[in-house]
Amino acid sequence: MNAEESRHIRRLIDEYTKRLRVLEIQVAKFGEHCPAYVLVEVDSISQRITQLSNQLEQGTLSSFPQTKNALSQINNDLRLADETLRPLQIGEKRVYKFLGIPIWTVIIYQALQFLPILLGGSIIALLIGVALNTAVRPKPVQDEPVAPFKQSPSATLLSTSLPTASILITPTIGIATTVKTVSLISIEKNLSSAVWSPNSKQIVTTSADAIDPTIWVPRTGNLLTSLWGHTGAVNRAAWSPDGKHIVTASDDTTARVWAADGTFQFTLQGHTDRVNWASWSPDGKHIVTASDDTTARVWAADGTLLATLQGHTARVNQVAWSPDGQQIVSTSDDGTAKVWAADGTLLATLQGHTARVTQAAWSPDGSHLIPTASDDGTARVWDAASGKAVQILEGHTGAVTQAAWSPDGTRILTSDDKTARIWDAASGKAVQVLEGHTGAVTQAAWSPDGTRFLTSDDNTTKVWGGDGTLQAKLNVYARATQTAWSPDGTHILIASPNGIVVVWEVPI
Repeated sequence: MNAEESRHIRRLIDEYTKRLRVLEIQVAKFGEHCPAYVLVEVDSISQRITQLSNQLEQGTLSSFPQTKNALSQINNDLRLADETLRPLQIGEKRVYKFLGIPIWTVIIYQALQFLPILLGGSIIALLIGVALNTAVRPKPVQDEPVAPFKQSPSATLLSTSLPTASILITPTIGIATTVKTVSLISIEKNLSSAVWSPNSKQIVTTSADAIDPTIWVPRTGNLLTSLWGHTGAVNRAAWSPDGKHIVTASDDTTARVWAADGTFQFTLQGHTDRVNWASWSPDGKHIVTASDDTTARVWAADGTLLATLQGHTARVNQVAWSPDGQQIVSTSDDGTAKVWAADGTLLATLQGHTARVTQAAWSPDGSHLIPTASDDGTARVWDAASGKAVQILEGHTGAVTQAAWSPDGTRILTSDDKTARIWDAASGKAVQVLEGHTGAVTQAAWSPDGTRFLTSDDNTTKVWGGDGTLQAKLNVYARATQTAWSPDGTHILIASPNGIVVVWEVPI
């Protein structure tokens, strides 16, 4: 087996290992209801993957065709086990094995309407044609609806049978809401980003421990594909506005552009140190990247370098396009943010912070007011044209890690010191201080319609109404490195450094 064949086998083993982890999470969600033959199959798959991986490391694998055949069988077994556990769809046709023979079965849901009544209200599927294995099939525990909020002094705890994820519903007077877990996605530890596609149908994840970003279906937790090509950890991924492409930023000093199906397109080369961030322009015609080499770079969507933004004296943490795509703001460890024309001309330097600046965002109406989050305990609102601070948002006692505009541009949400704060954008005055977190609030995000927002600390994510009323408390028992609403506002993504991404469904 030559070097290229070995690399190909390693990629397949790594991909199937990821899929196995996802399958193991699905098994955990079913708990005692998981069919015994699926448990046996998962154990067999795990042993075969481990054996092939060890043989690859030791150089004792069989020929390339034989190894490919073994991996093909693993792939087929993973698919069958996954399909067995996924909630069945009405009229869906699937392949099942009995005595090694594939049997096509059609699940006719309507004919089984009487079974849930007889069997305690579970949603049942009958696996027709599988001899002695014919059985009723319960839905996973986490898909059971959560009771609506009611006036009550106590909380209701619902567990998904997986220790790393459970839902703690905190009743709020006068609110009727259903919150439920949709899927759990498992990747390598040290997750660095998890980003919704524009149509809310896919999520791309990156990890500081892996060189391959991965695309998932959030509503099922199914892995679609991995993006192979980087030679260093991947720090960030971003979808193009039309959802047809993805750009990834890596420690290997490059960014790469991929088609949404995982096909590699081209490499953005030119940085001399790790690339921390990459972002598409609003029209999808340009990309801007930020690097530890103290520069940001602007690229055409075909990979042509258009401009190098030079002026920072320390690493550049983040870059963001203005709503009209004509300007870019960059933030740096040198304590400044800078505003640039898209052609690379420096327009303004925003000075005043006394520690590194981690984040900046344009106001939704394009008025060029930018809130910056800093380690000096403040967020500042600037006039981008003049470079003057028009508001200083003071009150936090620690580093301000998040600063986000409301969709209508009238309010700013900031977080850190066990609190989140809502500020009036015009006056700079705090209008609400949201308390109740037990750790530093590291994440905050508005819903797309601006009627709700999220805050997250080391253990919990809270959903708040726009007026500051607590609507739900979601426990994942791990620090949230990222929280995000789906673009359609129907789901919440909570990502933690332990490699677990939880997707929750919330009603609009």
